[in-house]
Amino acid sequence: MLEGLAGAIEKIRELAVSAEEPKVLQIDDDKYINHDLRKIKPEQCECMGLNTLKSTVDFIREVLKEQKFIAPLMVNVGCNKVNVYSGLDVYLDRNHLCRTTPMLPEIEFNRYLDMESFVIQLQTCFEETVNKKNLLELVSKITDEAKVELVDNGITQVVTQTSGTAIKSNKTLSVNPIAKLVAYRTFREVEQPEILYLLRVKDGGKIALFENDGQAWKLEAQRNASDYLREALTEEIAAGTVVVVG
Repeated sequence: MLEGLAGAIEKIRELAVSAEEPKVLQIDDDKYINHDLRKIKPEQCECMGLNTLKSTVDFIREVLKEQKFIAPLMVNVGCNKVNVYSGLDVYLDRNHLCRTTPMLPEIEFNRYLDMESFVIQLQTCFEETVNKKNLLELVSKITDEAKVELVDNGITQVVTQTSGTAIKSNKTLSVNPIAKLVAYRTFREVEQPEILYLLRVKDGGKIALFENDGQAWKLEAQRNASDYLREALTEEIAAGTVVVVG
């Protein structure tokens, strides 16, 4: 009797295990997993990571040449990001072919920096313009130390004794709190947007630039990148194999 009961239990266990095993069901032209009747879709390609608009154009042309993905390719353009997708397949899915993000310096906006860090950031992360030169000259004259003051134009430093907060000059300076500068914010192949910043100085020799354009620079950067891609892919767009959005 015990042997018969053990055999029945083993049979039930085998049936339960068999029921748990996933199986592929063919229904018309589609395949499904038996547990939840989830449709089995084709595998997606691995997304390629790129850094320049030129490499994006080259990549798109190579994909079109291989003819492995459904056209038209959709190119979604942002201020500092471009995503390329294939056309819709029968499941209304797209392959994410590549994502392009520029290699940009880390710029600390909306945060107070000491004068040396501020000058280094200004020299390395902003394009050379008259406004940048004027701001460097102004910053070089701003001093705030308990015992010393610094005159720093980004190239040389002069240290002299002082106290409190001051603007070192033989004449009265009129400081414009609005600075119009060109920071590296988007792809290097296109023109960088010129942005309005609010200049602020506080005790301790701390200086900060606050963004003052309501993020309008993103629209300009997006438009510049989009114009670049539309011009570079003129033939492909005319042929209907590429659509640029953004």
